[in-house]
Amino acid sequence: MLKLSDTGRSKDLEEDDKDEDEDDFEDAEENLRVIWITGPIDSDAFEKFDKRLSVLESRSSEPIVIRICSPGGDVNEGMAICGRIRSSSCQIVTEGYGEIASMATMVLASGHKRKVSSLSYFMYHECTTGAIGKLHDVVSEVKSLVWKEKIFAEMMAKLTKQPAKYWMKLSTSGKDCWFSAQDVVEKLGCADEVI
Repeated sequence: MLKLSDTGRSKDLEEDDKDEDEDDFEDAEENLRVIWITGPIDSDAFEKFDKRLSVLESRSSEPIVIRICSPGGDVNEGMAICGRIRSSSCQIVTEGYGEIASMATMVLASGHKRKVSSLSYFMYHECTTGAIGKLHDVVSEVKSLVWKEKIFAEMMAKLTKQPAKYWMKLSTSGKDCWFSAQDVVEKLGCADEVI
């Protein structure tokens, strides 16, 4: 027996339509050479990113677009994503929209071509930790963060117009440093053009 919904159509038919709509969307998405990085870069971000990038690379050598709108997140995962972008066999075009902050700034800068929306804004700051435990554990974590800050600054210097010393100064200022899309292109060199 078929039950009718409020629209007068069979619920079974509505579910079939929904499945077809989702399938159409997924088919269209599969034909796009786009990866979205939205929200925080969390503990499984690299695995998801690498799998999607690997699939796109295996299908074609055409450019791949990475669209970013992210407050940043895990430094380890983010650096892994940056390394994967730089080693891709395809040209990677990174595009920034909305908030591009913290680790997401380096992800954006890692593209072979980099574009930012005129409505985007950027933040760079020092690494954050929630280290707890015995004194030795906390000291070890702090040493690790100081080392990561240096690596981060050196990588940003390779990807941008500013030297590592500039990036270290920003990260050790103790504050969040905000930039406009125009600043990111003209002053910092994290992107090549405003779109």
